[in-house]
Amino acid sequence: MRSGQSAYEVIAAQVPLQEMHDVFEFGCGCGRIARHWQNFSGSFVGSDLDEPAVRWCRRNLPFARFEVNGLEPPLIFGDESFDLAYAVSVFSHLTAPLQIAWRNELRRVLRPGGVLLVTTQGRSYLPVLKRDEADRFLRGELVVRWEDEAGTNLCQRT
Repeated sequence: MRSGQSAYEVIAAQVPLQEMHDVFEFGCGCGRIARHWQNFSGSFVGSDLDEPAVRWCRRNLPFARFEVNGLEPPLIFGDESFDLAYAVSVFSHLTAPLQIAWRNELRRVLRPGGVLLVTTQGRSYLPVLKRDEADRFLRGELVVRWEDEAGTNLCQRT
């Protein structure tokens, strides 16, 4: 619960929420961040690949809308639907081609001037990488582990 609150607080510190009307969380999971949008005056929508998690959110977070998405785009939302879209700890579960596809899809659902926030593993993850992975990371290359497990937690495990 604290990690969700911390993530929400970081988003709120970086984005002028009073200017946002429609917010989208890509990869909402069981609502660890979504639950903190309860008092938001605009609309909040979350989506996730995990259908049971989405069902849980629908039952327990009635202030928001939750939808299931596939491993690959598209989302069910129209062009320019949101002022803010974010994905916290999601892209680390995706292959490079899926990351590009989802980046483009999230841009599609953003309104002009909208804000996109995406977190990835950074330097703090460097100690758990294998030597060749660390070398690639230090050269500025994307490192994805367990690519054949895209969409699962294995893509980020140590």
